[in-house]
Amino acid sequence: MSVKSGKCIGLLFGLMIFSAAGSFGAEAVLQVTAFSCSGQTGTVNVAVNENFNCQATIYNPDDTTASLTSVTLRVDGSWAESSSYSGSGFSTSINTGASTTATFSDIKGQSPGSNKFSSAMLDSVSDTSVADTTINTISLKSINNQTNVSSAAQSSVFSVLATITVGGSSINVDVNMSTNSTTPEAQGFSNSLSQKRCLVMNGSDGGSAGNVTQNIGTLDDGNSAANPQKWFIVMGSTDCNYTVTAKGKAGSAVVISSIAGTVYNTSGGSQLSGSSSSSSSSSSSSSGSGGGGGGGGGGGGGSALVSESATVPLIPLGFTGVFSYKKADQVSVYSIEAVPVAESVQASITVKEAALAKGERTPADDGGLVYKYISILSDRLGNTSKVTIKFKVPVSWLDNNSLDHSSVALYRLKGAWEALPTKQASSDSGYIYYSSDSPGLSLFAITAKKSPVQGKTDAQQKEPVTDNFTGKERSLEPPDNSPSGESSGEDKAVEPSLIPLRIADIEDTEAWFFALLAIAAIAAFIVLKRGRKIRQKPELSTEMLR
Repeated sequence: MSVKSGKCIGLLFGLMIFSAAGSFGAEAVLQVTAFSCSGQTGTVNVAVNENFNCQATIYNPDDTTASLTSVTLRVDGSWAESSSYSGSGFSTSINTGASTTATFSDIKGQSPGSNKFSSAMLDSVSDTSVADTTINTISLKSINNQTNVSSAAQSSVFSVLATITVGGSSINVDVNMSTNSTTPEAQGFSNSLSQKRCLVMNGSDGGSAGNVTQNIGTLDDGNSAANPQKWFIVMGSTDCNYTVTAKGKAGSAVVISSIAGTVYNTSGGSQLSGSSSSSSSSSSSSSGSGGGGGGGGGGGGGSALVSESATVPLIPLGFTGVFSYKKADQVSVYSIEAVPVAESVQASITVKEAALAKGERTPADDGGLVYKYISILSDRLGNTSKVTIKFKVPVSWLDNNSLDHSSVALYRLKGAWEALPTKQASSDSGYIYYSSDSPGLSLFAITAKKSPVQGKTDAQQKEPVTDNFTGKERSLEPPDNSPSGESSGEDKAVEPSLIPLRIADIEDTEAWFFALLAIAAIAAFIVLKRGRKIRQKPELSTEMLR
């Protein structure tokens, strides 16, 4: 080979090396200068199992044009649906100093937590700058609920607890409670307090009607709130279907999860009811139970004074709490309905038999008897706009003391005894039931007055008798309208048939009647006998003349 030929071959080989070096340099200088996902850089918040996109900006810093065939985003670990995602939309030829953007679509994170990409492959060159971005995949890992009852009566109050655990970091969580209707208006609530569906109250201490959302705060991966979220729910007239919905948010990423439950309705009602407890104590004062002439003595020293307390867990503002009592035979009161002027939680009303100090004025000083003194006091109820006290009185006590059933009244002691409006509600063979409205709680007395007519029962007063002279029935009632049958002071013409006639008088009249008949018969016999003798005398004297 000649020297000239050797020079040509060397030159050609040098050109090949230079060309190869130029191609290698084009691949080496391309670099990722910016990376973002869902418009976010640094820490990117995304919701679990929701698709998101990422973009990589690729720059050519060299002084020659570079070519680019493929861009691939590789996942670090297995947190995403796929291990790698291919880019699209980029330029395959990049001029010197120019950039192009590759988009990676439909990336889906399946595991919550702080996740990363490992690299971006520019053809065969790896760029690890994408590893500086953290993908905060958020989720609500679990949401659990628990109720304190499986069924409840209408208007009773039950509670629901909810616990939420999150995945991911710095998630602010709100929890909402909803039922088949969540506002008083939608449920048919009115001031008479008859709700159709269950009503949600907020917070551990009741909160306000319709305020059903609670904020837990910010939670991190695997954590839940220190205390479960709690709601009180007032049972309506139908089964209560409720839903607990949690909403977690980190940046623009939002995750929502919910769980539903049902508490079944067991009975009807119209107001908020509670539970009761009872006790008894001794007193050496004079109790009013059983009544007493003119005002109520009754129980003696050392007699046990029974008391009973009833509690309603929650009475929202504007609602009526119904306190029921099981020992009504002892304390007389079987129900109290109270409307507090402010929302009341764990309100309690205690009814206790009471005694009046000797010598103290009683509400029956103007006539009548006191059946029982009752102390009615409240714990945590506060002021009330209205209290309705329902009580019962034995029929035997009223009848044995000749008391008018309609005269029963409830008196309230507030400086002086005040008669409260009292009406008879119903009755049975043993008791008559009454209802009375009071402006508040205090010491009370149940009283009754004597019947208008004394001495005979109504049946005896109206029992007819038969007039032996006329054969007709007539009444033994007094002839005028005065309660005692006494004259009003004016002379009145009264028909004889209306004059009260005693049975004894009738019997005496019968005896005299038969006596008179006997006397008349004897008189008639004597008269007839003497008449015969007078007729016989002339005949004898004629014979004598002859």
